[in-house]
Amino acid sequence: MARQFWATLFLVFCVFAVSADLAQAADEIRGIIENVDTDKNMITLNFPALPGATLVAPQTFEIPKEASVVDLAGKDMAGRLKDKRVKEGVQATITLAKKGGKVTKVKIHVDPDKK
Repeated sequence: MARQFWATLFLVFCVFAVSADLAQAADEIRGIIENVDTDKNMITLNFPALPGATLVAPQTFEIPKEASVVDLAGKDMAGRLKDKRVKEGVQATITLAKKGGKVTKVKIHVDPDKK
């Protein structure tokens, strides 16, 4: 009886922990860079399919001038989307504002020491 109680309590805790994590991550979109258009300040992310998951079509985001473009260490990338490390096949995280859904930050998953 006690074992069942603790197992149920643990399960409830796990459900709350996962739902809290999902609520925080709702404003971030992670994907693999498929295309970068530096003239229009646009970046297209592709989302690799996980086994058993539904395929998601690539999405294109306009990156406003006020949005920050940073590397993994959080350092600003001087060239923004023109930086040579921003290229196809690199993982990126797009952060959207809660209101309006505009892009506020782009984190490019590259080593900050490599330029």
